[in-house]
Amino acid sequence: MNEVLVGYSVRIGGLSLNVFGLGVDLLDVAIVQTSHPDPPIAALERFGATIQWGALLSGDVVGDLVVDSPRVLLNSTQVLAEADDKKDLQDRGWQDVRLGADPLRRRCRSHR
Repeated sequence: MNEVLVGYSVRIGGLSLNVFGLGVDLLDVAIVQTSHPDPPIAALERFGATIQWGALLSGDVVGDLVVDSPRVLLNSTQVLAEADDKKDLQDRGWQDVRLGADPLRRRCRSHR
């Protein structure tokens, strides 16, 4: 994510894997504006994703996403810095981050 984001970075404080449940939890996730990193513009205590075994056995991919304690905070300094940025929105990397965070979609799309 950090390779494609322009002017922002994502920090992940920890990772928890659940091998038997085919799940992963990203812990203490924060999105920060590079020029004004404090406070983070968004933070999550946990972002979790799991795949349902039963669905896999029938050839379907079904999963659950959990977002714990999401917080969004923009101060006037961060908003003004964003407004002054001359890059077009499509050149800032947000779309690439969204697609990069969806490996199943990318894999399915490549096999069509």
